[in-house]
Amino acid sequence: MQNFNDFLAPFQKPQIPSPLDTTTKIWHSFALLVLFGVIQQVNAHVIAHIDLLFGGIVVLALFLPQYLRWSLLLSLFYWLSLLLEVELQNHIVWFVSVCFYEAMVLCVLFVLKKHYLNVGNMRLKSLVVQMGLLLLSAFAQLPVSYLVFDNGLVTSELSLLMYLVKTQLFLYASVLYILCVTWLVKFVRRDDGPFMHIEWAKMSIQISIIAMLIVGLYQIQPNIEYLMRMVYFIPLVWFGYRFGWVGVFVAVLLLITALSIYLHTAPLTLVMEYQTFLVSYLLVALLLGGMFIEQHIIEEELYKAKHQVTISNQELQDKNNQLKVLASDIIAIQERERKKLSQELHDEAAQNITALQVGIKLNEKKGSVTFQSHLSIIKNQAAEIYQKVYELVHWLRPRIVDEVGLVATLQSTYFADRLARANITYDAHIILDESALSIELKIAIFRLIQEATLLAMENRSVTKFCVHLSQHQDKIKLVISDDREQAYTSTNTPIFDPFKIEYQVLALAGSLSIELELGMRLQILLPMHTSADHLGEGA
Repeated sequence: MQNFNDFLAPFQKPQIPSPLDTTTKIWHSFALLVLFGVIQQVNAHVIAHIDLLFGGIVVLALFLPQYLRWSLLLSLFYWLSLLLEVELQNHIVWFVSVCFYEAMVLCVLFVLKKHYLNVGNMRLKSLVVQMGLLLLSAFAQLPVSYLVFDNGLVTSELSLLMYLVKTQLFLYASVLYILCVTWLVKFVRRDDGPFMHIEWAKMSIQISIIAMLIVGLYQIQPNIEYLMRMVYFIPLVWFGYRFGWVGVFVAVLLLITALSIYLHTAPLTLVMEYQTFLVSYLLVALLLGGMFIEQHIIEEELYKAKHQVTISNQELQDKNNQLKVLASDIIAIQERERKKLSQELHDEAAQNITALQVGIKLNEKKGSVTFQSHLSIIKNQAAEIYQKVYELVHWLRPRIVDEVGLVATLQSTYFADRLARANITYDAHIILDESALSIELKIAIFRLIQEATLLAMENRSVTKFCVHLSQHQDKIKLVISDDREQAYTSTNTPIFDPFKIEYQVLALAGSLSIELELGMRLQILLPMHTSADHLGEGA
């Protein structure tokens, strides 16, 4: 029941009212009937081998709004009356039957249009669906053609089979020809289309010259027909390459129109030879134009996607720059706080411990043996505390880098002594001229090695710690590795957190790669003239 309602829906009152008033609808319907009348006159006197009236009715049924369905149906009945040469006194019964059949065909076309066609979508898929529906509508006229032949309404030396083939090819060419015209009209009416970007004047001149040459060659030497049929496909490719699908459609319309005018008075045998060519030529042109449409749409989508990616990359770059600045500021603040804390420890705690050691020394020879024994223990503890405070002061603020330089610091026992407490051997290979480095960058490199040292000391399986520092053109390459036995947990996650190192590398506008297959290997590349040289500013 639902399918039957869908079948009759095109000729029922629409549920959604049209925004147009009744008077406007009547004028539109009247204008459509007048248009079909003009088309019929052009068809009769200019282009006899393309049924413009039938093609226009069927093609416009796919594109016009539903309120014009009655005008289309009346125009279709008018086309039947011309085709069947109906007299009111004769054949009225079977004419009504044929009209009923055509109304059903039109209903089927409307139903298929509703379910399978998006008229506003100008893409290859939509074009192929339209071609399929139109060719199906033309094929549905096969019984009408048989009725015309069977009732002797045509005088032709052709057999029934050849006549049906001729009429079918005739209708196929008609609907495809009008489809090309309709797509061009839609293109011109599009507000957002690239019509102004088409070199319309050049295209019109080139196509007109080619059409006139073809007509002239036919008039001078008709025997070149077979050669010209092969040459006809070259303009389609050229104008498609030069002007896109618009060039293809305009070229095929002008060439088909020129051939139709030429065949207007041609013998039937020549017309039969050309009908297959006309249909194939139109099919190739429509499919070629559809592919150019699809190419143009894909290029636009790629351009939009590329533009969006460019914008996204720029936004990410801006955020990355902001993150680098923020990281640089945080590390600079940390460095200043370390310097301040180091200075306070040196000025307060170290001096107090020194004063305590002096007091102990002054009282070393006073008191009993027991008192001196206890005082000796206190003295050793004070010396140990002083040593730890001294190391902490220099760990917080590496004055040794200021005093002897980065290369000498790395090659000294500074890190070796600290790692030795965890039974880790230290090995450094330095190939670097540090005179080109700022003190801030030296401190930053020192901090990276310092953080990696702490990571190594946290893992009890580490027995060897290596540092390779070298210069490659305008880059500093720092490779830090150890021989830890297990770098991942059972859930395949790293058992150490290199966040501080990553953060420092980001602030230095460098890059970091981590390998955890055989131990741990950190490879860091830093620019020699980094924008983050203020990391240690004020240090």
